[in-house]
Amino acid sequence: LQFGAFSAAQTAVNLAGRLNQQIGQFESRQAYVQEGDGLHRVRIGPYPSRTAAVNAAMRIQQETGLQSSMALR
Repeated sequence: LQFGAFSAAQTAVNLAGRLNQQIGQFESRQAYVQEGDGLHRVRIGPYPSRTAAVNAAMRIQQETGLQSSMALR
């Protein structure tokens, strides 16, 4: 799951930290920043299946109000 892509590293780090604080009680995976192509992407995963990822996205959105997109690998 991807929650944002930023040119400023600190913006991505701040979002990842905020996500981790909000989801720590119900989500076993942590948000992290992945750098590449001049962007800092805030992601959570990977998940074992698309269904697991969709379910996690729904839980996270319900708790945080943040919508994610699927980042395929």
